[in-house]
Amino acid sequence: MRDILPSSNGVKRGTAESAYAVHINDLDRFRGARLQINLASNMITTTLGLMDQTHHIKSHLTYYDFPELPRQS
Repeated sequence: MRDILPSSNGVKRGTAESAYAVHINDLDRFRGARLQINLASNMITTTLGLMDQTHHIKSHLTYYDFPELPRQS
């Protein structure tokens, strides 16, 4: 599992060897949560309070290779 580092405007930057930027589509749901991403199994684990929930990445996330990272205005 890899931690996703928070940044402004809802974009999360990962520290994986092949770098990804992860955009949370449903940001309010995950606000304040600790997010972990597993690219091999296409799963994301969120920690909301004391409750752990696992979701499919494709349901909640759009991720980009860093060279094509769209600029947020």
